[in-house]
Amino acid sequence: TAETGEILEQLGFEESVAFVDDMVVGPDDTLYWSDSFYFETIFSRPPGGPSVPLVPIGSVPFANPVTRPDDGTRLFYAQCWNPKPENGVSELNLET
Repeated sequence: TAETGEILEQLGFEESVAFVDDMVVGPDDTLYWSDSFYFETIFSRPPGGPSVPLVPIGSVPFANPVTRPDDGTRLFYAQCWNPKPENGVSELNLET
């Protein structure tokens, strides 16, 4: 916690957390992160819940960064350093 410095939970490969390149926390404490090495996707994980890919695994090589506006309705992520022409910024609607 921020108050005590106590680590409440550690996430690793078993929770689909391999090579986190960027992370953001939603208003309900859901974690969102880009994983640019093993899975090449964008994940979400509610507190105490499972890690869920938000886009197909392998669909976002070189995923970085990920960000979310304060309203919590959308998530933006970018694909960079990819030698293919798919580099760019994408938007996910989190309300569907």
